[in-house]
Formats: sequence, structure tokens, C-alpha cells
Amino acid sequence: MSEVQTLREKVFLNCDIMQAAGEKITRDAVRQRTGGSDRDLSKYIKEWRESKAIVVQNSTENLATTGTDFSDDEVQELNAVSEYSNTPSDDLAQVARRGAERAAALLAGEEAVVLHLLENPDQLPDDLKQQVDNYRSRTATAINKRQENYDPSFFAKMAISKLKHPA
Repeated sequence: MSEVQTLREKVFLNCDIMQAAGEKITRDAVRQRTGGSDRDLSKYIKEWRESKAIVVQNSTENLATTGTDFSDDEVQELNAVSEYSNTPSDDLAQVARRGAERAAALLAGEEAVVLHLLENPDQLPDDLKQQVDNYRSRTATAINKRQENYDPSFFAKMAISKLKHPA
């Protein structure tokens, strides 16, 4: 035996579903799902909205009568719409977006620190300064050795010694 829903019940159910999905609740959108006349749909959507307002109002009154001392800001925060929706895919998208924003902020901050330390190597921690000095010392030694080998006076000395003592 199947239960037949009234138009009002269908409207309320579909409005709840649409709200949970984050869809805009309009008479046309509800009509596509439930059918019915504009007059009846407008009436039932209005009733649904009023019922939601009463639920929010009752929850606010319950908070006020619990005997706890909430500040006005805390009450507003509790009454605010959650930043999470009722659909898992929307929540995952929001979580992923916030994670990406945090990662971007960390990367940008890291790049700013790197640039600053490249311009101001004297501000590096002592152990890293020592590493940089060691690398610079090795590099300077290799550069000096190569410069000596390619110095014009070195070539001249080598050429003269070859002329004096042919192999």
C-alpha cells in the first residue's frame, strides 16, 4: 500500500532537498519537481520558509534560556549559517580550496623569505652561513686554479720552456 503525498508535502520535501544541495528555491524550480499551480506553489514555499524561520527562532530562544552567558557575538556566530553545506561534494570542494589557499600562502611566504635571504645572506643561521662559506671556498679555489692555468704569463712560460727544452 503506497502512501500518496500531498502537494504541500512534496513542496516541503523538495525545498529541503534543494536547500541541502545549495540550489536556489524558486517557484519554477519547485514546479519542475512537483508540478502544481503557481498560486499553490507560492503559498507552500512561503509556508516552508516561515517554518524554517520559526525553527531558527526557536533555536535562538533555546540558547537564550539555557542560562549560559553568551555574548552577542557568540550568539550571532552560533546562528550564522555554517560554511559547510549539506552535500559532501561541496564540502570536499571547500576543504580542497582552503587547503590550496593555505599551500599557496605558504609557497608565497617561503619564496619571499628565500628572496630576502638571497639579498641578505648575512641573516642566515650560523650553521647555514658555514655551509655557504665552505662552498664558496671550494669554488674560489677551483676558479683560481683555472685562472692560473689560463693566465697569459703561464702560457708564455710554458711556450718558452718548450722552446728551450724540446721534448
